[in-house]
Amino acid sequence: DRLVERIDPALWVEYEQVTQPDDQASQYMQEAWALAFGREPNLSDAWGRAIKAIETLLKPIVSPKNDKATIGSMASALRQAPDKWTCKLPDREYKANGKTNVKPGIDVFIDVLATIGYQPDRHGSDQSQELDEITARSILFLATTVVGWLRDGVLEIASQSEG
Repeated sequence: DRLVERIDPALWVEYEQVTQPDDQASQYMQEAWALAFGREPNLSDAWGRAIKAIETLLKPIVSPKNDKATIGSMASALRQAPDKWTCKLPDREYKANGKTNVKPGIDVFIDVLATIGYQPDRHGSDQSQELDEITARSILFLATTVVGWLRDGVLEIASQSEG
């Protein structure tokens, strides 16, 4: 009696976990998923709601005094003063040009925020930009993961984690 689109069960469980609390971030994430996977998808609005869900949880940690902080401005704040926060994502070791390099976990976190925050049609322009369904839904899955990270305390103000 209805159409069902299949979503990987692990992704669905993650969605259910991050939307369990009764708060604004959950509301935005629920709206994002409905807009991405509903009968009349609106991928741009889905992406935008996913960004709002992250912003809602990130503001108290990164920009508590700035009600207008955006995912971009908060990623920039993290990039400019990473020592103000503790990130529990692991550092990433990699080799390039015969040298071993280490990317700190907070840089990985910032890169993820920058990826999600780059919504091609977010700031408007004269030329409409079509969002690719796979890209938009992939960003939504990534945003769901970030909401889970934030709920689990992956990013904290440095003074909070030192005690």
